[in-house]
Parts: sequence; C-alpha cells; structure tokens
Amino acid sequence: AALISLASCQKEGFIESGKNASPVFTASIAGATKTTVNVSDGKVVWETNDEITVTDASSVSAVYTVESIDATTGKATFVIKAGQSALGEGPYRATYGTEPAMAQTYSETAGKLYMTAPATSDNSFTFTVQCGLMKLNLTKAGESVKSISVTGTPEGGSETTYTLTCTEAQSIASAKDFFIALPEGSYTKIVITNSSDKVCTLNSAAGVAVAANHIKPVTFGESKINFVPVLPAGALPGVFSVSDTKKVHFSKGNLYYDGSALNFEASQDAFNGSYESSHVSHFTWSSTVAAAVGTSNDGDYLFCDENHKVAVNGSKAIYYALSTEEWQYLFNIHSYKWGTVNDRNGCVIAPDGFAGTLADAYADDAALAADNLVFLPAAGFRMRSSDRDAFFRGHYWSSSIKDESRAYGVYFYGSKYDTNFFLDFIESRTYGYSVRLVTDSE
Repeated sequence: AALISLASCQKEGFIESGKNASPVFTASIAGATKTTVNVSDGKVVWETNDEITVTDASSVSAVYTVESIDATTGKATFVIKAGQSALGEGPYRATYGTEPAMAQTYSETAGKLYMTAPATSDNSFTFTVQCGLMKLNLTKAGESVKSISVTGTPEGGSETTYTLTCTEAQSIASAKDFFIALPEGSYTKIVITNSSDKVCTLNSAAGVAVAANHIKPVTFGESKINFVPVLPAGALPGVFSVSDTKKVHFSKGNLYYDGSALNFEASQDAFNGSYESSHVSHFTWSSTVAAAVGTSNDGDYLFCDENHKVAVNGSKAIYYALSTEEWQYLFNIHSYKWGTVNDRNGCVIAPDGFAGTLADAYADDAALAADNLVFLPAAGFRMRSSDRDAFFRGHYWSSSIKDESRAYGVYFYGSKYDTNFFLDFIESRTYGYSVRLVTDSE
C-alpha cells in the first residue's frame, strides 16, 4: 500500500465503544480517495490490508486493522488486531504509516502515506498528511541506478538526507520513475549513484519544494544526468598532471601522526612540526613496512610499503608520495608561486586547465577551492628533536631514494625579497620533512 494524494486528503474517523473492551473505529475518506497512490491522479482509498495505530489517554497504543470498507461511501471500519492490548479511555490519537525513513527501499509503487490525527474526545478523527512524495523520472542510455539521495531541510527541522536504495540496479535506458517519501520542506541536492558507483550530483540553490499531501514530479533526461567518479575520501577536487599519462588528486592537507594512526590535516595551511607523539607532521624517510610510524632518536618514520603506498586512517583510497620525477613534471607544467594562506607562507600550485593568475595571498581553504588550488605550507623541518625554519622553508619528501642514507625531496623558501625552489633536493633520510600525498584520478 502506498502513499499520497494530490487533492486534499483528510481521513475522518468515528469511535464506537463496547466491543471486546476496546473501541471500534470507523474512518471515512473525503472525495473517495484511496491509500494506495494512483500515480496518474494521486488519489487514495482505503485498502483491506490497511492498519492504523491508535493511542489512548494513558499513552497505551494498539494496532487496528480494516474489518470492512463501505463500497459506496469509502468508509472503513477498524478493529483491534489480534494480540494487541485493549485501549482504555480517550481522548484518542491516531497515525497511519510512518514518518519518511532516511533509508528507503526501491519499489515500483510508492510507500505508505504518513498521516496523523490529533487527540479528540468526540467520535471523529481528522487525519492530516505529514509528508509528500518526490517522483523522479530519469532517463540515460546505457545506465542503471543503484541509489538516489535527496538532501534538504524539512519544515521546522535541520538538513537531512533521505536515500532510496535499489536491491537490484534499475535500468534507466528508457524513462523510469522513482518515488521517495519526504517531509514537507525544501530540497537542494539530489545525488544519483549508478551501478559502477559513479555519481551524478544535481543542485538547486532555490530548492525543490515538496508539499505535504502532494506528488512533486521532477524529470531529468540525457543532458542533465552525467555520472562521474566519486572523489576519494580525503582528496581535493583539483586534477594535476604528474606525467604524460598520469593525473592525481592531492590530499586535503599534509600528513600527520596522532600517536596511533596517520591522518590528513583538516586544512591546507595546517601543520604542527613539534616533536610530540600526539601530533607529528615531520617524518624521516623509511621504505620498510616494519619501520611503521613511531619515534626514534632521529624522529618519526614515514610508513610506506615497497611501492611507497601509505595507509591513512579513515580513507579507503590508495595514497602515496610523488616520485622526484613526478614532482619535477608537476612544477614544470603548472603555475606556482610563493604566497600565503591564512597568513601562513608556502607554495601555491595551480591545477590542470587553470587560466587565471595566482594571487599573493588567500584567506583560507575556501578561497583556494574556488580555483582548485593546492597549497604546500612552509612547515620547516626537524633535525633530531629540534624544529627549524617554520613559516620560512618548506621541505617535502618524494618517494625516490638517492642511496641507502639519502632521499630526494622538494625544497623551497621565500620572503618578499627572495624566493627559490629546488626540485631535486637530496638530503639525509634521518631529517624530518613534511609529506603531502596524492591519489590517482580516474
């Protein structure tokens, strides 16, 4: 049984007392509507398997089922369901269906309509519809839908996401309808996920209004539905070429160790170079898994495997450090300059396709995000337990080894008087340098 009515749909009920020590309820439906949605006209009538929940004055609730339906008037008689506890005295309240769930399962028809009836001391209920139905009509050749998420703000509530999941991916090669029950409110984002886990995100600044007791049709065709890979967790959206055939996303911030796991800084300008087990962002270079991340007389090891892949807490994506050749390629084909973010010095790098001019200063991550820029803060370095040159020099490891005691990195320094970049810098692997990781772009 499904849900809603485009026309006003009030369910009026009458209480009859004295049957099995629990009242019998009858409910009529104005306009001869029905409780299963007819998607062509939106009408709703009672069905024989309908149930309502009635609550008495002592907050005892019982489920009632349809005993009979008057074919002429559409009025249904409800009796208490077997196994339920008898109700006491009124006033009584009643509900039909449940509030729209944040997790819903795809069906070719709509779900049950959620309605409530306020407390009444006389023999009638007046049900009012508390939700609406978004009817999404989707068409895209060669595509199937795995799930649909709708995000918005219900009336009187906070931003919430409702997700419809298909048990089996549904083809949209020809037009197909998907029904999502939603509280009355304004919905600003629809995310469609296909069978390959790529997504199409559709935004509406004004919001799509969903009214209670109404079906809201929304249609997206070939030109609007474009599926793209999901950005890996912890990655920035900008795409950077690091060879003739390879493109990457940078992590959202420098790498740090919190005493138990590796994480990314929350912002691009953040770092803490101090030699503390609770937050270390300078790492010595090690290529052995056995070294892991821990402290030694010379600092913390960079944890990586034989392919220089790094396991970062909370991210399923594969992150790794660029080779010295990839760092050089990056700086050779992309615009970059010494600049500041949130008054912290460092290097700003432009992504593929950047056609603007890099500024001397950016306020924060949001300002960088406008052009998908990457910022490498001048976090200094550590020699044994001594941190040096923070805000003045930047030292970043590559994945390339020079020999058993040295490795390659990128080194830059700057001021308003002088700026220099060294792209094939070689240094002892016992020094603590910053690490900025990347992940492959599909």
